[in-house]
Formats: sequence, structure tokens, C-alpha cells
Amino acid sequence: MQRTKANSALYSKVENKEEEQDEQFLHQYQIMNNKDTAFKDQLRLKSEKEECMKNAAYNLGVADAIKSQRNQKCHFSNPYIFENRPESAAIVTEKKNEYTKNLLKQIDANSKLAKKKQESQEVLEQLERLQLKQE
Repeated sequence: MQRTKANSALYSKVENKEEEQDEQFLHQYQIMNNKDTAFKDQLRLKSEKEECMKNAAYNLGVADAIKSQRNQKCHFSNPYIFENRPESAAIVTEKKNEYTKNLLKQIDANSKLAKKKQESQEVLEQLERLQLKQE
């Protein structure tokens, strides 16, 4: 019995030391794991930042190219290309004149039709009067 008591105290001391070591190992493992995840997060953020910088540089290059293309002057001379082209104002006035001529023709035709209808109506009315007189 005394021996078991002495052994149990010894076992409990050994168990306590093992538990403390296990806790220390767990604590160190958690610290290492946290450091590893933090390092991976830093690498991911750094790669995302580099990717964003590449995209920004590309977009800036495209914007500059578009701006320079807008600001470039045309190398062609207008008289050479549009040598036989009439002026725009002349074309517009010609078309307006054509449209007014066509409208005037339509108005004349409509008025002639209306006069013919009116004359035919008057002739019919006179014929009816003559027939009434004869009856």
C-alpha cells in the first residue's frame, strides 16, 4: 500500500509533466499555425496588390493610347479626298427647292381635282333642275 501511494505520486508527477509538455507542444503548434496562416495571408495580399498594379498600369496605357489617338490630326488633305464633292449647303438648298416644287405640284393637282369635282357637281345640279322643269 505504501508502495502504491509512493508510485501513484510518482505517476501523477510524470503525468503532470507529460500534460504540461503536451500543452506546450499544442501551444507552440497553434502559434506556428497562426504564423503560417498570417504568412499565407500576407503572400495572398501581396499577389493581389501586384495584380491590381498590373491592371492599373494596363488601363493607364490603354487610356493614354486612346487619348493620343484622339489628339492625332488626320494626315489626309480634304481637297484631295473630297475633290468632286459639292458643298453641303448647296445640296440642302437643292433638296429644299425640289421638295417645294413637288409640294406645289401636289397642291395644284389637288386644287384641279377639287375644281373638277365642283364643276361636275354643278353640272349634275343643273341637269336635275332641267329635268324637274321638264316634268
